[in-house]
Amino acid sequence: MFENSTRVIVISSSHRKGIGPRVGSIGYAVPCGTDVATFLPQRTQFMNGLVLFPLRVAFIRYGYEKERPKYEIKRLIGAIPIINELRQNSMSEKIIRTCVEKLPKEDFDSHLWLKTKLNLMGKTDNVSTCILAPVNDNSNLITCSNLEFKTWFESFISQEHAKRAVKKIVNNRMYFNKLHDQRLGYVHENLRLYLGNMNDGGLFIEYMLDSVDRRKDLVRFIRIASSIYLSGFFTQHAESITRLLTKREYIYKRGSSNTSMLFCRLVDHMFIDVVTNWKLGILSKAKTVQNRSSIAAKIKKTKEVLESIAKEVSKK
Repeated sequence: MFENSTRVIVISSSHRKGIGPRVGSIGYAVPCGTDVATFLPQRTQFMNGLVLFPLRVAFIRYGYEKERPKYEIKRLIGAIPIINELRQNSMSEKIIRTCVEKLPKEDFDSHLWLKTKLNLMGKTDNVSTCILAPVNDNSNLITCSNLEFKTWFESFISQEHAKRAVKKIVNNRMYFNKLHDQRLGYVHENLRLYLGNMNDGGLFIEYMLDSVDRRKDLVRFIRIASSIYLSGFFTQHAESITRLLTKREYIYKRGSSNTSMLFCRLVDHMFIDVVTNWKLGILSKAKTVQNRSSIAAKIKKTKEVLESIAKEVSKK
């Protein structure tokens, strides 16, 4: 749903009382488990349904409170609304905003929701459903608090694919020597030692936090690793979407299970611009999809509106 370890804000939530992921909560999100999306129908005049993702979010703030003394990890369900592709595009923003406002009023104890939570999370109790979107909120990894920097790094390295991308560099000196910035050699060596013993009591991250220059170098190194992962991910994702949209055995009619599956794939990693733009370009040429231009416009609009709401919520 998001790229690597993304700073996100909750803009709608089923969590109402007590400490937890209320609206305004900020954290770093990574995929949870297999990150398989599920389509939950919402047969109304305006909505096709919700695409739901399992997520792991390390929260540094709940609601509009101050930053927490230490981050807290929550496994939750991330939701993206899919509006009726036959509605006029001029109405899309109003419908999306209405969906964001009404999500907390859903009957999350209904049979359909309980079944969905069980399939995605393996349990039904204490599972929050949230609409989240990326937010910068003037945050800068070089100047942010030590807590936030640590949360960002540990969220990133907790992902198996991200760890593999880092290990690909640190365990192969010849590979590292091909990189343009050889000044990062000390980061390379310290990361290699850290990944060899991740129970170091926080010595590695404390060493990096002790200097602004070290922060900059670690961020630079992680971004190099991220680009390696994203390149491989994009190739696999592109092949998957191309197969779905070119095989004649899939006919995407309104309301069909194939169309629901397609929605899940189209909004998967929706907040990675290069991925979304490429997918919508392929969709525009897919003759097996009915109303493809309208679907593409609605998905693009949904992304824009959710990001806009995130900015509004972060300013409160």
